[in-house]
Amino acid sequence: MMPTLRVSALALLLFSCRITPDLEGNGYIECSADDACIPSGRICESGLCTPPTWWKPEYGFRRQLTLTNESGFDLPAGFTVHVSVGAEPRPLKPDEVAPTARFVIMDRAVRAQAEVPVTIDVLGPTAFDVVFQLPVAVKAGATWADLWVYSGAKEGTAVRTDERKKVYPLDDTFEEDLIDDAAWNTVGPVTLPPGDGEVIIQRGGYMWSTAALPASPGIQLTALFTVTPVDSCDGLTIGLVDNNTQGIGIPYVVALATGTGDISIEALRGETLPTEPQAINGIGLKTATQRLDLVVSGANVRATLDGQTIATFVMREPIENNLRAHFFVEGATCTVTLKQARMRAAVDPDLKVTLGNKITRPP
Repeated sequence: MMPTLRVSALALLLFSCRITPDLEGNGYIECSADDACIPSGRICESGLCTPPTWWKPEYGFRRQLTLTNESGFDLPAGFTVHVSVGAEPRPLKPDEVAPTARFVIMDRAVRAQAEVPVTIDVLGPTAFDVVFQLPVAVKAGATWADLWVYSGAKEGTAVRTDERKKVYPLDDTFEEDLIDDAAWNTVGPVTLPPGDGEVIIQRGGYMWSTAALPASPGIQLTALFTVTPVDSCDGLTIGLVDNNTQGIGIPYVVALATGTGDISIEALRGETLPTEPQAINGIGLKTATQRLDLVVSGANVRATLDGQTIATFVMREPIENNLRAHFFVEGATCTVTLKQARMRAAVDPDLKVTLGNKITRPP
C-alpha cells in the first residue's frame, strides 16, 4: 500500500509565492553603463544602478549630497562652490563635519572614490561653509550627485586635506611686516605696522588687488575691518572694481559709507547707465571688527554684513568684466583698519544642496 502525500494549503501558498525586493523603487534601475546612473550618483554594477562601495572602513556613516545649479551659468570644473553647515536652514550639522570628516566623490573615469580637498570658512561659533572646487562641470539647471560626506571616524583617523590656496586666489591676513607688492597696489597713506597683522588706510589712501576674477559666473569679496571714528567716514569705499589704476573704474559694485556711519550698496554697469544704489536703513559701521561679504554674479548682487543680508538686487545688465578688490578712504577723516581680505569664485544664487539619508556602514 502506497503512503499518501499530504500537503497543507499553507505550504502550497508559500511554494507559489516569492518575496522580491522593490529594486526600482529603491533606485536600483536596470543599466548597461554608468550613464544611466549618473543622475542618481550611483554606478552600474551587475546590470543595476548601485551605490558605490564604502570608501574607507574607519568611517561609520556617510551621506549623499546632491548639488543643483540654479544659476543661469554653466559652471566649469574647478569653479568654487560651498556647502553650508550649522543650524537651519543650513543643510549639514557641525557634528557631521568634524575635522576628520571627509568629502568624497565617485571618480567615474577610474570607477573609484577619491577625496575632495576642502577648506573651511568660519562664519561664527556654530556656522561655517565647507568650500571646495567642483571636480566636474555642472551645467545651468543640472544636478551633480557624486558627492558624499563620510563621518563618524574612528579615533586616530587623519584630518581632512585643506584646499585653501586653490580656493582663494587672494587670501591675505597681513601677517608679514610689509604689504605684498605682488598682491596689492597702494597710493597715499596706506601702511602695515610691523607685527600687527593689519593694514591702516587713512584719508586719501587707496589699496587695490592685482588679482582679478570674472564677474560672470561670479566673484565674492570678503573683508574683515574696523572703522574709527564711525561718524566721519563719508566716502569710505569697499568693493569690487574694474580698474588696475588709482580711482574707481566702471563697472563696479561697492559698499559706500556716509558721514553718519550708514552703508549703501551701489553698482554702475556702464557709462551710459544710471547707478543702481540700494539704500540700507539701520545697517551701519561699528568700531568693532565687522565682516563684509560682497557677491557679484552677472547681474545679481548680494551683500552681507556680519552674517546679515543687507542688499540683494538685479542690475539692468550683467557684468562680464574681471573685478578687483578695492579699498579707498576719500574725503573722510576716519581710519580703516583692514584685518583680512580674500576673493574667490562664487555664484548667485548658490547651488542648492539636498541631503540623502544618513547611512551606517554595513558590517
